Amino acid sequence: MATYIREVFIHLIDDYFPFATFVKSTGDGLLMTVHFDRTNVVEMVRKTATASLRAVDEFAGMTKGNPMITFPTPPYLGVGLARGTTCCLVSDGRILDYSGHLLNLASRLMDLGRPSGVIMDGTFGYDLLDDDTQAQFEPAEVYIRGVAENQSHPVYIQKDHVVLPDYALKPMNVAPLPSPEKRQASGQSG
Repeated sequence: MATYIREVFIHLIDDYFPFATFVKSTGDGLLMTVHFDRTNVVEMVRKTATASLRAVDEFAGMTKGNPMITFPTPPYLGVGLARGTTCCLVSDGRILDYSGHLLNLASRLMDLGRPSGVIMDGTFGYDLLDDDTQAQFEPAEVYIRGVAENQSHPVYIQKDHVVLPDYALKPMNVAPLPSPEKRQASGQSG
């Protein structure tokens, strides 16, 4: 299984996302970041969306013909896309890690995109995509654990791929945390 994961990660990084600026294996996937600024934001949004769609479509055959892979492999890939600012930990000019709300959002979108398909945050840049790419998505409203539990959140899902789970289609009825003042008055910390 480690051989399979290594091969898939190599293909994703080298063949689909060579423009990624940071890549990290996570417990249940692969985190990638793409740097953009105002001079290349449209190009990076388009490249990221196109590469994601292609990876989903070609995932089942990604290791076909590899003599090291002699066992059944997963046929599907889920991808979550979000765009915005993150916190970057740097030492001696090297990126060590990223953190922040945006990465949590992308991870939860990836989970909603499983078993197969691309799901992008409503602010990712649907309007920046070319017409052919836009045509592969449809708008949806979802509830996202830890992000938008009681109020729906706009996303775009890949048509004919993403089947949203029932829990993402209704409020989670999570009670909001009391204000810091109320927590302090009741003796709660945090």
